[in-house]
Amino acid sequence: MWMSVSTAASDPPRLRAGALSAGAFVAVLLGGGLASGGPPAGFGQLPNDPASRQVESVTVVWADGSVEPVPEAVSRLISVRPGARLRPLAVRESVKQIFALGRFRDVRVLPHTTPAGRLGLVFELDPIPRVARMEIHGAPRGEIEDLTAALAIEIGEPLPDLRLRAEAAEAWLRSIGYLAAEIEIRSTAAGRDLVLEAFLDPGPRAQVVSLRVEGVPPALGGELRRTLGISTGRPWSEVEIEARLPAVQQLLRDRGFLASTARLDFDVVNPAEVRLRLMVDAGPEIRIALEGPGSSDRRERAAAARLSERRLTPDTLEETRRELLDDLRRDGHRRARVEVQSTDLEEGRLRIIRFSLAPGPRFSIGTASARGVPPGEAETVSAVLSPLRAGMPFREREWSATVDGLRRALRRRGFFQAEVEPEIVPAPPEAGTLPLELIVRIDAGPAATVGEVRFEGRGPFPPAELLEISGLQTGSPYVAEEIVTARKSLESFYRNRGFLEAVLEVQVPVDPVSHRAEVRFQIHRGDYFTVGGIVIAGLEATRESAVRGRLPFEEGDPLGREDILEVRRRLVAMGIFRTVEVTLLDPEEPVSERNVLIRVVEGPRTSIGYGAGYSEREQIRGEAEWTRNNLFGRNHTLSLFARLSLKGNRIVATYRGAENVAGNVPVFISAFREAQDRESLDFVRTGVGVQFTRRVLGRDLFFRYDFTTSELSDLKIHPNQIDRSFADDLWLSSISVSAVSDTRDDPVDPREGRFGIVDLKWSSALLGSRAPFIKGLGQQYLFFPLGGQVVFAAAGRLGMAWTMGDDAPALVPITERFFAGGATTLRGFRLDRGGPLDESGYPLGGNLLIIGNLEVRFPIFGSLRGAVFSDHGGVYGEVRTFRFRDLRHDVGAGLRWNTPLGPVRFDYGIRIGDIGDGRRGQWHFTIGHAF
Repeated sequence: MWMSVSTAASDPPRLRAGALSAGAFVAVLLGGGLASGGPPAGFGQLPNDPASRQVESVTVVWADGSVEPVPEAVSRLISVRPGARLRPLAVRESVKQIFALGRFRDVRVLPHTTPAGRLGLVFELDPIPRVARMEIHGAPRGEIEDLTAALAIEIGEPLPDLRLRAEAAEAWLRSIGYLAAEIEIRSTAAGRDLVLEAFLDPGPRAQVVSLRVEGVPPALGGELRRTLGISTGRPWSEVEIEARLPAVQQLLRDRGFLASTARLDFDVVNPAEVRLRLMVDAGPEIRIALEGPGSSDRRERAAAARLSERRLTPDTLEETRRELLDDLRRDGHRRARVEVQSTDLEEGRLRIIRFSLAPGPRFSIGTASARGVPPGEAETVSAVLSPLRAGMPFREREWSATVDGLRRALRRRGFFQAEVEPEIVPAPPEAGTLPLELIVRIDAGPAATVGEVRFEGRGPFPPAELLEISGLQTGSPYVAEEIVTARKSLESFYRNRGFLEAVLEVQVPVDPVSHRAEVRFQIHRGDYFTVGGIVIAGLEATRESAVRGRLPFEEGDPLGREDILEVRRRLVAMGIFRTVEVTLLDPEEPVSERNVLIRVVEGPRTSIGYGAGYSEREQIRGEAEWTRNNLFGRNHTLSLFARLSLKGNRIVATYRGAENVAGNVPVFISAFREAQDRESLDFVRTGVGVQFTRRVLGRDLFFRYDFTTSELSDLKIHPNQIDRSFADDLWLSSISVSAVSDTRDDPVDPREGRFGIVDLKWSSALLGSRAPFIKGLGQQYLFFPLGGQVVFAAAGRLGMAWTMGDDAPALVPITERFFAGGATTLRGFRLDRGGPLDESGYPLGGNLLIIGNLEVRFPIFGSLRGAVFSDHGGVYGEVRTFRFRDLRHDVGAGLRWNTPLGPVRFDYGIRIGDIGDGRRGQWHFTIGHAF
């Protein structure tokens, strides 16, 4: 229980003249009493009867006399309790804990005599001034955001060294061309807070007046100049140009100058003009040659590629030599040798690096067998030896790993003393190789089982619970690694149940006759700790209840080590705190309660984002989003999103509830309005939706209700092809459920993993919908690395829809139909043309979607990648009328250029089969992979 303390600023006298620091005050108390030698001037007459050292009142005030209430997080840290005898160590502990908040530069303790003649204590707080607002004047246009980052001054932080921050910002401005930039930062008090103003005089931005490339022929110099991307009259930016130097180095290596170096130097003519010099020490031209019977074009290309990726040094040569040696040994040449020699020609202008490969004989696996196999373990031994198949190249590493694996497998079976010795016996040569007979000789020893498991000094936990945590079972094979794991699990269990200093010792004597291992855990529990007070500091907009609801413990619960880490993980996952620190406050006296201090720094509440892009359907588009985080202090979010394009627009407002501990969002409400200009018709759709998440059978499911209305216009297809109520607003009221699975290593450019989503939607007259139907769509994408950055990608999509009631078996409303054709489905077809068309060739969509895609993605050069693909399937009117012979097919190839926004993609698809009067091929350009 926490005491109640007064926070009034005017009740007790503020004795500033005689105030003692906490340390000095405690020293006086420990030295024999407050009145033994007379108090310092200004304290007044204090009680000198030891029996009267009972604390009558404890008051917390502000040093500047403010009447602002003292935060409860501070009051709760005071361990001195009214009505109890004064304990000097409690005063020291209280001050130390208040300082741990990191919010005060001084805490003074003021004693005084109460009207009843007893002792009263005043804790006087002197807060650290903090930055409340930062204003920047005179910043160059477009640089305010980066300049703020360079200043690195955070709202709410204590006053930093302003000169150092100004110098850092000046250095950044000079690096982007403002060579005469000067910054002055002024601090103004605003109550307890500070307002900082940065006054900038950036001066002119320097321009490049000349660029000279030294050390290479003019033709290569021109290539290097183009790689740097610098032209006369361009603004000077040291940061931008330094970032392009690696590309210059790579170009030199690609031209054979593997030992080259490139350095950029510049001369400041005046603050507005800079002369640049790219100084290249090209070194000799390097040629790589492989000699000897082990050389091959493949190995020579691989060695050249390895060396071209980095600067040529003795270390890189040795690494390449070892890689060639490893490659020979992987082919079975266990006695291979590789030597490297460097020769300079043409007066040092050419250097030949020769790798001499002497592979020696090739060894292969003849047979692999075991001697001394214990009874009943033939299958275990055979499983370990099975990868060693006859005819395979013999590799020392694989053979050593097999021997070690067999030893571990036998010990996991209870043969705790098992040893395995390898033996290699040459066999007669066969077809240019030397087969080897591989033998493992096993000395298994006795097999032991786990006997009794005892827990000594176990404390409050029953043996059955501890046995379950250990994972040990009587009668199971005795495995030393499992005993070690059990000890760690039990030790962790105790440390997470309040015994923070628990240590376990284990003894496992094995009976030489019965071969039973008696497991004895000796548990040294140490002291038991519980959670005392939970103090949360640093909250400004966030409610304390929002934080406490995420904690894995409450006051009075056992204190566990993993719980402390879990607190930080959960609070960071909320996404509203810039930093989170969790500290156990050390008491001055031995106590079983430990106070937990959680100190947070809130992040910005408002964020604005914008961007631009291109897609086949919308063409050029621009996007902007405004987000307000931590609404009501409960970690709720409100956002507004707008997208404008040549073919439509979309505006969405979303309200998102706080995520729970499992990461699920309890409620997600959205309202939207979108307009699209399609070939067949135009439409404007508005709607609202409510979504929530529930975990069912170990999987997160998304449940959603949507109400939408659609207005159709500019019809280019016959109204009968749309729906029966096309003239009126189309009201749709539906509920849906979705499940998502994602194991991709990168959602933008995946190289391995899978992504799957299943969505079921039900629109019913019972919900107020004018078009009853059922619709389902399943999508599965798979990605497999094939080596050398080559990726095989496969996708499958199946969607079906059925109308119900009086509408059956008509098509679903056109805004709900499936469409295919274009950059993400069938790339041999124009957008939406991979399905039914009307007499004029406008797409109608359908109730059935079947799409299968196969694609191989491979590197070409640098950030440029290529792909070959085939697409199959299409969209069909009704499910019941589909025939497999109706499937459409196309093949094609494309290029991908990796950018920070994702791959920019060019694809060309060619339709296969009878295409009638249509176009055989189709170009596609967009950003992002097809799937």
